[in-house]
Amino acid sequence: MEIITGEVDPSLLKKASVVVENMIFDFDWTSYTETYTQQLRELIEKKTAGEELIPELKPPETRSLEKELEKMLAMMEE
Repeated sequence: MEIITGEVDPSLLKKASVVVENMIFDFDWTSYTETYTQQLRELIEKKTAGEELIPELKPPETRSLEKELEKMLAMMEE
């Protein structure tokens, strides 16, 4: 992965701060269900049963951080 360094626009930082502030909430652990372990067990069982596992390959996405922040802000205004 290539990391490109550069200047950060102060307005972009402000947008990010607003998004983060609006995303803060009390998390209810009782409604959380962890599924990773079960999915991993299922894969191991398939593999030990001799099934061929073909990974799903997806091309990497390229997105604009500023556009994503603007989308989040717009959704929060609705």
